[in-house]
Amino acid sequence: MKLEEMSNNELEQIIDNLQRDSRQSMDKYKRWESEQKLKLAQAEQRKRRGVNGFMRNIKRWLGQ
Repeated sequence: MKLEEMSNNELEQIIDNLQRDSRQSMDKYKRWESEQKLKLAQAEQRKRRGVNGFMRNIKRWLGQ
């Protein structure tokens, strides 16, 4: 599932899981992978919070 298609609650849950994984993973590659995914998820969350996110939702509701 893409980040754009997730609900806000699902996105917060994913962020929590990725934060835990990036802190607790012993494998260097898995830690790096979790950190990269975390950055993408946090960027999507910031995008939803701002005025642009509000306008994007309005456009999506209007079907544009």
